[in-house]
Amino acid sequence: TLAVNTDAGALHRTSAAVRILLAQGVAVDGDPHLAEYAAEACRDLLKSATSADIVFLVAGLGGATGTGASPVLADAARDAGAHVVGIAILPFAVEGRGTLDDGIARLKATCDSVVVLDNNCLEQLGPDLTLPQAFEFMNRVVLTLIEGVIAVDTSGHEATSLPVVIG
Repeated sequence: TLAVNTDAGALHRTSAAVRILLAQGVAVDGDPHLAEYAAEACRDLLKSATSADIVFLVAGLGGATGTGASPVLADAARDAGAHVVGIAILPFAVEGRGTLDDGIARLKATCDSVVVLDNNCLEQLGPDLTLPQAFEFMNRVVLTLIEGVIAVDTSGHEATSLPVVIG
């Protein structure tokens, strides 16, 4: 697993085997353009880190890193020859959704396939669902989605896959 983030603390807390810190020490302050610039500066590293047949790019949209860096990472992975499946997770409406439309459009332009998951749908699971339970449920949805795509590989050969988590 590869994790990419502009937040060193968040990156440190992940269990990913490979971690890439974008914008070494420079705050992107919620600006997707700064996150995009930081990802572009690491394009060669991102390209070499995503050498797989299939890359699953899981990104939280609505803020800086997921919205700004994800399309750059998707493009770098495609340049490396990977089929890129984007999994965009939309924030709860109360968190703000200012950059969503642009983020989704840019992911669709750079990924081979995009699945959009909306955190607001988690409210339908019931009023007693806690926030940690809701996030755990969404994590299981993402994992099931990835496992399903891998299981559908009917090409007759073993494909290498690389889950990538952004932001």
